Amino acid sequence: MLLRESSRGISKLNLSMIIDNKQDRDPNDGINTTTVWDYMKYYTDPEKGREGILDIVTGFFSVTGLELFGKHFSPNNEYRMVLAQMVADDQFQDHILDLLNDDCGIENALHLSDAAKNALEFLRRDKVHVKAIINAFCHAKLYLFKDNHDPAHNYFIQGSSNLTYAGLGYTPSSNVELNLADTGNSDTYRSLCAWFDEQWKSVAKETMPEDREKPRGKQVDVKQFFIQEIEKIFRKYTPEEIYYKILFELFNSDLDLDGGIEHRQDMQLLQTSVIWKTLFNYQQKGVISLIKMLRKYNGAILADAVGLGKTFSALAVIKYFQTQNYLTVLLCPKKLEQNWTQYLRRTGSRFEKDEFDYVVRFHTDMQGERMDKYKDAKLNYLQTRKKVLVVIDESHNLRNEKSGRYQELMKNLIQNKEGQENRDVKVLMLSATPINTGLNDVKGQFNLIAHGDDKAFDNDEFGVESLLNLFKDAQGKYTQWCNNPDRTIGGFIATLPPKFFNLTDKLIVARTRKLIEKTLGEDLGFPDKEKPVNIYQGVEHLGKLDSTEDIYAAFENLHLTAYQPSLYLEKTQAKARKGAEKEWDDNVNRERFLVKMMGVLFMKRLESSWFSCMTTVKKVLDVHEQTLKLALEFRDNGVNSPLVTGASDDMDDEEIENLMDETFSLRKGSIRLADMKNLGGFIWGLQKDVNSLRKIYENIESFAHDYESGKEKDLKLEELVKILNEKKKAKNKKIVIFTAFADTAQFIFEELKKRGFTRMASASGQTVLTTGHHSTKDFTQVLESFAPYSKLYKEKDWSDVYADAKLDRAKYFDDEKQRWNVSYEKWLELISKYDEKTYRQVEDGIDILIATDCLSEGQNLQDADTQVNYDIHWNPVRLIQRFGRIDRIGSPNKLIHCVNFWPAKSFEDYLHLETRIQNRMSMMTLVGSETQELNEQYKKMVEDNPLQDKNADRLLEELQNNSISDIESPKTLSLKDFSFETYRQDLLDFLDKNRDVFRRMPNGIFSGFRFDDTLFEKIPESLVAVVGYPHRKQGSKKPYTELYLMCQPVDTHLPATYQELNRAEILEFLRTNKRKERFVPEWIETNDKERIGKLSAILKEWMKSKVPQQATSIILDIAKSHKAGGLFAKPKGTAPAAKGKLLEEKFKLENFDLIVWEYVSKA
Repeated sequence: MLLRESSRGISKLNLSMIIDNKQDRDPNDGINTTTVWDYMKYYTDPEKGREGILDIVTGFFSVTGLELFGKHFSPNNEYRMVLAQMVADDQFQDHILDLLNDDCGIENALHLSDAAKNALEFLRRDKVHVKAIINAFCHAKLYLFKDNHDPAHNYFIQGSSNLTYAGLGYTPSSNVELNLADTGNSDTYRSLCAWFDEQWKSVAKETMPEDREKPRGKQVDVKQFFIQEIEKIFRKYTPEEIYYKILFELFNSDLDLDGGIEHRQDMQLLQTSVIWKTLFNYQQKGVISLIKMLRKYNGAILADAVGLGKTFSALAVIKYFQTQNYLTVLLCPKKLEQNWTQYLRRTGSRFEKDEFDYVVRFHTDMQGERMDKYKDAKLNYLQTRKKVLVVIDESHNLRNEKSGRYQELMKNLIQNKEGQENRDVKVLMLSATPINTGLNDVKGQFNLIAHGDDKAFDNDEFGVESLLNLFKDAQGKYTQWCNNPDRTIGGFIATLPPKFFNLTDKLIVARTRKLIEKTLGEDLGFPDKEKPVNIYQGVEHLGKLDSTEDIYAAFENLHLTAYQPSLYLEKTQAKARKGAEKEWDDNVNRERFLVKMMGVLFMKRLESSWFSCMTTVKKVLDVHEQTLKLALEFRDNGVNSPLVTGASDDMDDEEIENLMDETFSLRKGSIRLADMKNLGGFIWGLQKDVNSLRKIYENIESFAHDYESGKEKDLKLEELVKILNEKKKAKNKKIVIFTAFADTAQFIFEELKKRGFTRMASASGQTVLTTGHHSTKDFTQVLESFAPYSKLYKEKDWSDVYADAKLDRAKYFDDEKQRWNVSYEKWLELISKYDEKTYRQVEDGIDILIATDCLSEGQNLQDADTQVNYDIHWNPVRLIQRFGRIDRIGSPNKLIHCVNFWPAKSFEDYLHLETRIQNRMSMMTLVGSETQELNEQYKKMVEDNPLQDKNADRLLEELQNNSISDIESPKTLSLKDFSFETYRQDLLDFLDKNRDVFRRMPNGIFSGFRFDDTLFEKIPESLVAVVGYPHRKQGSKKPYTELYLMCQPVDTHLPATYQELNRAEILEFLRTNKRKERFVPEWIETNDKERIGKLSAILKEWMKSKVPQQATSIILDIAKSHKAGGLFAKPKGTAPAAKGKLLEEKFKLENFDLIVWEYVSKA
């Protein structure tokens, strides 16, 4: 369109023009009209005296669009705005604030606060009128200007452009727009004016429903509604609101389970069950997450800390899948059988109404044909069920993918046979929290979820091309981190690729007490803990062995030849080792491992009690004497007897046996003496060991005789007697004493019995001793008599007793939770009248319970308020589990106590002894160059886990001064560090109480605070933000493909202390400070230009740091990827250098949205 300026303004020479916001369609018009905004600004320019009425019809508008009108057009203008989609279209109703924001491009977001202020000033003008089309769909976009002074200045723009930056073309956009513009002396203009007047008067409304789901309910003024909405952008948000906004953005997509009717019905059935109503709030939320993981990914790991009720959580998951007709196979250590069988239907448990029905099998059943020894549910039956839930208790015991048990489990229960492609197998694992042996052990558990398929997570959801390569890379970083004395958990997590965290977070639920109590604010009812009592008392002499040094030296000289006959099949030991150097699972290596473990066992038994050590020495001596006898008979008389190899019945330590099985495929076999080429060496070794063992045994036996005659005292036992005599005076007389070995437990029991102690029992594996009248077939009755509150009152269903007693339901029954509320005292009174058998059992009580670690897991023994470690287990995690028996939710005790017996004069002396034991654990450090290759393999195992011994020492040192269940260290890694479940639950709790908050909370908002917390002293003044990629257009609800949580120093010369991969650190920092008073520097609150400039620079610096990080990750992925074929394969797709270049293009401000941010300042 050609225009000519005259004394009266503009004379029209051509009728119309097209505007698409991309290029000037009429370059000869003299005004450079490329965009709608160019046109409007030119024709509505107040400097040219242009003022009048601007009528607008738009689908939606933004605060930045309103700001433009307020800033650039005459304040005398009158506006009539008709809104359509923004209030009428259902898809936009929950996103009005985001629409008002225009888009969350970074510069727009930083400008948002000022834009909202200016938009409010504009809307509040008396001459600005707003109506909405509520009950009809109007897709029209129209701008009509009527000049107050000269009709020649009238114009209209009709087409596709909304009143937003992008619609007006104020900022570049990929939107495809098409508009027709013309001046006001055309028939079209007059028709449009008439059409608008009709909409304004007859169709558009001044009011709208306050709740759009209730169209006939309370009405609100349209203009006032938008003023209030924009005020939400403008208002000052608190750090707490921003913290939950951040959680919402990060985890919102994970919160909702699928809405299928079948799932909803099954959840309703679960939520009416007894088990569900028994759970704490945090347990219920964890169960929901586990169900979601199992439904979506077919696997999940529950790794809550000791005492947080993993058993009950697992039962709730089992109940849910039971309603969906899944057969549940529960695998547990044999010692935990009763923990699970007690809840099966028809056992009278508190969950009888839930009718739990699952198959209980043991870890040790995963070998040979043991699964077929059962009368019901044989292996073939389990393998042919179409829907199976496999629940593995203590799954960390099945961590070695090469072990026989692991492979049997995978092959026989988890993987489908040919023709079973539609068989649905889900795997739920209950695992220990600490990671003591490296990330490769964790990998084994994820491999079970993957059903052994290395590529199972190679999809859009996880992006893990190879599970093996992912954990191999992570293990390498873990090893480097372990060697850093200044290491922190956050420092390690920051080195992991995003897909590692994505995998673990999607499949792990792991919480600690501190996180639940502090983050979720849930009072779990744990008792307070006294500082532990430490008693230092070792064995200082045995017979003629006058010192601890002499005793240990005697054991270290043993070779235990009878346990390693394979070493003598060749002419020399060196040749036998040479043959075994390339085969880790060779008999020579397996037997050598067994011998080293026996050496450790001697020392740990000596730490436990002299009696335990004597028992073991006698057993091993008998084996060597018998083997020597057979060898001599063959040499002298040719009697060729087979020798049993590969295992020993002398261990009496299930954990060491498990370790052996996990390290090797240990199995019993036999060797014929006739096959020995080095029989002379074998006999010589046996004779030497027999002589050494006899001397050791004679010295211990001498001590035993002196002890029996009263010449010697067991000083350690005497200390225990003092504790028990003091305990007799206490109100709560119950005490549980843990030892690692069954013969020590029996020794303590018999010795205390001699001293007149009664109401006492000992439980170790299948051996039960009692001073009462309890069954000794298993330890069920003993535990019920020791802990009637925990094991009877709390665990059983007593509704029949309450019915017989005709209790008043109105007084004693909770209808909401569907359970009886009867006090323990009242229960005792009732069973004395209505359940004589149970009452006799309670009266035949036990106050002193001596137990091995068969009771250190899964047992509720919180009737006791004192726990004694009679020996220090070689695995410190076991000490946490021991104390967890009395340190439990809902304990009747307000204060509990722990006593530790240390087998040395001081802790330093103890560590010295342990160093000698650890040296014995280095079982494959063989002598001679012929074993170099094998040495390297073992050396790598040790190097992969340099922290194991250091962590043990640190935990033990802290045990002297703290309740071990309270110990959490920034240097000890655990599964909780790979799961954000606590923060999801924190968000869920907040949403439950503030359901509509996030509908009213726009994107682009911010807050800030000052902090002086020494816990976060390394964090400098920083910008914390959630940014999304790719940048989203206005009105789009398409999810971001990438979300980053960043914490970038304001000083751009400082390295970023925390990157987006360290989400846990950032979230904990924000959570800890969420209730701080809002503080934002003045230059952010008031100076729009400075705010945009400074904060944009900080964000650019963060993006600059991301390019090399992701480029390195891409190159490594290509190198390792099975898709790329290795380092030297021809690359597919984009080359690494090109990808690096693409990353530079990716990490630019215009490609990201700033969703929410917080400015943190040092106090």
